[in-house]
Amino acid sequence: MTQLKAAVRSESTHKPHVLLVEDEVSIAKRLEMLLDEEGYDVDLADTGQSALNKFKLKDFNLMVADLRLPDIDYMDMIQRVRDSWPETRVVS
Repeated sequence: MTQLKAAVRSESTHKPHVLLVEDEVSIAKRLEMLLDEEGYDVDLADTGQSALNKFKLKDFNLMVADLRLPDIDYMDMIQRVRDSWPETRVVS
């Protein structure tokens, strides 16, 4: 986590914005708490479509995504993010 944190923080002086895409609420909340404790500003999305909608409203430095999403194929969502927001790093 430390190398990832350093890479994201080196891009700006503000609190890094992370979009966490996870459809299991308990996992999402635990990861949100961990990332928040590490100094990230975390938004949650429980579907691929809700993640894409959030990108239209806010810039994210990093997206952490579940491989199995209920509505959109993971690879399709990743490709859309990379095409439209190439500055956002993606971790799965």
